[in-house]
Amino acid sequence: MKRLLGIALTCFAWNAAMGAAPANKPLVLADQGSFFVGGETKSSNPPGTAAGAGAADVTVNQMYVQYQAPTAGSHHVPVVMVHGCCLSSKTWETTPDGRMGWSEYFVRKNRSVYLADQVSRARSGFDATIINAVKSGAAPPRQLPNVLMASHQTSWTLFRFGPTFNTAFPDEQFPVQAADELYKQMIPDVNALLPMPNPTWKNMRRWEFNYTAQC
Repeated sequence: MKRLLGIALTCFAWNAAMGAAPANKPLVLADQGSFFVGGETKSSNPPGTAAGAGAADVTVNQMYVQYQAPTAGSHHVPVVMVHGCCLSSKTWETTPDGRMGWSEYFVRKNRSVYLADQVSRARSGFDATIINAVKSGAAPPRQLPNVLMASHQTSWTLFRFGPTFNTAFPDEQFPVQAADELYKQMIPDVNALLPMPNPTWKNMRRWEFNYTAQC
């Protein structure tokens, strides 16, 4: 089995990298598709279910993955791209200002690329059973999960676009003129519904700091 190379590109170096890829040539693939991994079955009785209707099982905590494989024979290990908090695999498809994204870039460099939507976000969905239980009165409101939504200000600081909100560093490489397009990609994060231990906001910030220090 081929090893999977996981990457999280928090150091923005788009300008030089994307300029080196032949974006003007057709992108020819040997294969593309999608699949789900993981998942578990649990009982669910959503509001409005008739009494005595019997078991209602659902699958939760599955993760959606899409992939593209180049036509040329390649002995390179595949590249797996994993987004961060409040985002989805859209992050890797196209830059906020419309240039080639990292996914296409690596495919054009003869690497198969796998893009994952982390569980509790985007096409992977989330476990709604506790929400339905609260709505039906079977669980108290205090059990409702926290839904994390990253603000524009948080995103600006987290990605280190500049010293203060809407003020960019002089040598900033991220296309800050397209920041509004990035904000559209920020989606609700329901990590609070994941089994413990789970990647909390604090742990993710610590991981990002350690990774970025090496870039």
